Amino acid sequence: YYPQIVEYYYDKTHERTFTTHGLHFRVMSFYDATAEVTAPADSIYPFGVVIPDTVHYRDRAYNIVRIGTKAFYGNHLNGVVLGNKLESIGDSAFYYCGNLPTINMGDNVRELGVAAFRGCDSVYSVRLSRNLREIPDRCFQDDSILLQRIDIPEGVERIGRDAFAGCTHLESIKFPESLRHIDRGVFWECRSLDNVVIPAKVESIGDFCIWFCDNLHSVTVKNPKPIETTEFLEYVAPDCVIYVPKGSLETYKSTMPWSKYRLEEAEK
Repeated sequence: YYPQIVEYYYDKTHERTFTTHGLHFRVMSFYDATAEVTAPADSIYPFGVVIPDTVHYRDRAYNIVRIGTKAFYGNHLNGVVLGNKLESIGDSAFYYCGNLPTINMGDNVRELGVAAFRGCDSVYSVRLSRNLREIPDRCFQDDSILLQRIDIPEGVERIGRDAFAGCTHLESIKFPESLRHIDRGVFWECRSLDNVVIPAKVESIGDFCIWFCDNLHSVTVKNPKPIETTEFLEYVAPDCVIYVPKGSLETYKSTMPWSKYRLEEAEK
């Protein structure tokens, strides 16, 4: 019961919210000495911010392990340095931070929230944590984001709904071999994509995943078994070809909706 006793004692004697380093924080656990960055309604950060690894509050050190929900929502940040002890970034944490140019995530980050970086249209460079297992819904959705290339780290198993929808400057994306699920609308209106390579372990592709990708000329599918999907590909380049593994062409040709696409056997 010791953790409960600590929490009870500090709850009775300390406030959970405090301000330091020009940022607002909330204690998540007095016992574990962890805190998150929060944002009261009057928080405006017109320049860059540095998320510290540790802050002191009432003579105790607290590790900053989370950026809370909507912590920097709609701010005009022109840069952010993420702390090395950060483990989680909440829903809409940087939503509409339109001046943010880069995202450089430490490898302690294990969780991203829905729409965490949606509307960050100045972003041109993203480095994701190698300990992520999922790219959440609408994480980078935007119709003018400058991002041209992104590498999804090994270990990610799912890319959520509309995660990159509207990223019109996105030219290439590298998927990890660990990927299993690509959800609905992930590449909707990614008009600069030229080709997509879908790894062998992918089991499902959501509806409208690759729609209105006008410049898409090829999709390479590495799974020899037709992937579960419905209407995932439409409004792409007229000569768009789907390459499937050697020996699986006839299987794909006899499976809907794959049979209605232009299919060819890959050389390797």
